[in-house]
Amino acid sequence: GVSSALAWPLGFSVCLVYTGLLMGMATCLPRYGDQYKSFENLLWVLGCIFVFVLGLYLSINVVCPAADTGSCPSTGFGSSGGNFVQIDNDLNKLLPHGSSSTLQDWAASDMYRDGASFIDFAGYTVFSGSNASQGERFLLRSDGSRTHQVVM
Repeated sequence: GVSSALAWPLGFSVCLVYTGLLMGMATCLPRYGDQYKSFENLLWVLGCIFVFVLGLYLSINVVCPAADTGSCPSTGFGSSGGNFVQIDNDLNKLLPHGSSSTLQDWAASDMYRDGASFIDFAGYTVFSGSNASQGERFLLRSDGSRTHQVVM
């Protein structure tokens, strides 16, 4: 809402001024001789990095909400209607369709909830957790139809 409406333009402005200062210093530095050539190159590299950051600010906060694709990061604008999207971390709802019964049993079980975490990576859902009663930690990987234990 209000904080992101104020935060990204302020951050963009600060980044724009900083980028201008970096590039201004890089432009003025050759007057003082070749002894500062490596520092001048560093300033140009930093200036280019901050031009990239400025482009990210614009693409995430202006272009993406204007396109209204529904896949924008939550910025407080665009398709979310000014409200941040509430993320549901219910493990059972995150299982892919047709996932194996082993994976479904594991996700439904409270025995492995202590310290459990998960991520979607390279087409696989990777789950980590521990069995509190036995003190063991493990990692499972699933492609939706098969589940394999990954050796840690």
